[in-house]
Amino acid sequence: MQFSEEDSMPAPIQQPASLALSSLPEVGENSSLESTSQSLFQEELPAAALDRRKLGALHLQPATVEELFDIDRFKYGEYDLVEGLLIWRGMSESNRNKEQAKHLLYRFQRAEQDKPTTRRVATLEATIAIPTKRYLMSHQPSSSNAPPQSEDSEKSPTPRRGHPDYSVVRADFAVGERISNEDRALLSPGSSKITFPLKRTPPEVVVENTSTNGRRDMVEKQELYAQRKIPKYITIHNDARAKNPQPAVHEGNLRNGKYEGMEKPLRGEDEVNLGPIGVLKAKDCIQPGSPDARVHREGREQRMKREEAEKKRVEEEQKRKQAEKKEREEKEKRKQAENKEREEKEKRKQAEKKEREEKEKRKQAENKEREEKEKRKQAEKKEREEKEKRVEEEQKRKQAEKKEREEKEKRKQAEAKVRKQRKLMRDAGLLVSDSSSSSRGGSNSPISSGPSSRDSPRDSSSSRSPRRKKRK
Repeated sequence: MQFSEEDSMPAPIQQPASLALSSLPEVGENSSLESTSQSLFQEELPAAALDRRKLGALHLQPATVEELFDIDRFKYGEYDLVEGLLIWRGMSESNRNKEQAKHLLYRFQRAEQDKPTTRRVATLEATIAIPTKRYLMSHQPSSSNAPPQSEDSEKSPTPRRGHPDYSVVRADFAVGERISNEDRALLSPGSSKITFPLKRTPPEVVVENTSTNGRRDMVEKQELYAQRKIPKYITIHNDARAKNPQPAVHEGNLRNGKYEGMEKPLRGEDEVNLGPIGVLKAKDCIQPGSPDARVHREGREQRMKREEAEKKRVEEEQKRKQAEKKEREEKEKRKQAENKEREEKEKRKQAEKKEREEKEKRKQAENKEREEKEKRKQAEKKEREEKEKRVEEEQKRKQAEKKEREEKEKRKQAEAKVRKQRKLMRDAGLLVSDSSSSSRGGSNSPISSGPSSRDSPRDSSSSRSPRRKKRK
């Protein structure tokens, strides 16, 4: 099983971090261990404060040794495998606890530097294989002449998931016999990843810093390390977070399956026998104070300061770049805002210009409409005047025609009257004498009132004709 960086969890492990003990499978004699681990988990970090897919999400889940080493410790945290169950180790130790473990490592190197043939090895965060109670019960020899178990007996003939034959516990510091690469190559895949495998010599001394998991180190791990038959077990309790901290060192030596002396706290000038490391004072274990340790601590502090300064410089550089980027973005935004404002101003100007043009066009259209209306009015007036003039002229023409007809009628009547008179006179024979008397007497003749001979030449000729006839 592989635990990837993805948030998805493998199918066999899908129970929540706050899993109740009643829902777990039966595991035999480890009920007290489960109860202690469960109470520790609930006390140190409640499940409600965690994302079940983050730190501590796999607590109390069944797993195998191979699955233990496949867990992503940076995502899910560090775990021990105890009796087939994953036990979360809690939050990582403080820098002080790591400094204590490194100080012990430095002391071991000083003690072993004059022993070039030594086979001992000191390891920080060492993994130790511990046989399970079920394994011990199933592998108890039936008689004193029973043959020893082979390396292949590390695995049960019928292994079941969640019930491996040995537990795997991480210790803060351990010293034991070094295993050569050739011997490690002969181990099973699961055992080859363990610092101190099951069928090899156990560590000589194990040291635990108990600042974050004191109950588990003082209760559960004593039993586990006793099962592995580790000769010496030491705990350094230095919980600076406590209300009234009482730092102390507890030294236990294995006797009859139990560690003796663990109940006695060692402080100040009390001597602590660390086995191959030597004898140190309790205050030096709690707070390393040797000159060499101070040199290493000061160098480490300087390195940390340089790293912190570099980190700060990088952060300031990033902040400066972010500030410059933000300033450029703001400048670009201001430029865009100014461009937008200019465009809007230009648009308003064009809109005002267009409005003025439209207003001017409307004014011109209104003026043109008034002019056309005035023209139509004048045309209508002129048309009325011309019509009145035509009517007046028609009336005058009709009057002239009427007058002309009347005059013509009068002339006709006058001519008819004259002709009638002449006829009467011709009939009476008075036309000649009258004409001669008229020539002599002038205008006293009644005939002179008629039309003159100039007006009627025919009448004059006709007046002559009777005379000619009379002469003939």
